[in-house]
Amino acid sequence: MFQAQVRECIDKNRRLVAPIPHGINAPIGGTRIFYERAGDELYRQAYSYLPQRTVSENTKSAALRIRSRANWINILGESHDALLCEVPITRANEGASILREEFEKPISFEKCSLPRGELIIPCEVEQGMNYFDMKKFRFEILA
Repeated sequence: MFQAQVRECIDKNRRLVAPIPHGINAPIGGTRIFYERAGDELYRQAYSYLPQRTVSENTKSAALRIRSRANWINILGESHDALLCEVPITRANEGASILREEFEKPISFEKCSLPRGELIIPCEVEQGMNYFDMKKFRFEILA
């Protein structure tokens, strides 16, 4: 069903409009016009556009919200579907909660090329003293 809908959009006007991440005030999401020659490669690129763009834009918009909400969370890097952050050890629980809350905001597909409701992408938080030793974050229950 998804692929058939994408093909229909491409065959109609070679455009796909991405969903709008939470907190972004825009009339429509990012639009891509596909200029490649008709064929399998064109459709392969089109199939991956919406999922890839959705995840990437969600990450970037979460970073903007995190920065404005908690300037003590130092964002060190962004890589498509993840942020690398530095958080004071004494505020680890609070920082992990904020990261999860901001990543798990609803994404509106209302004005997307393939209209749907809202989608929430689940967030996993990891911690470590270096990038190599990251492990799943365990929330401490505070009494």
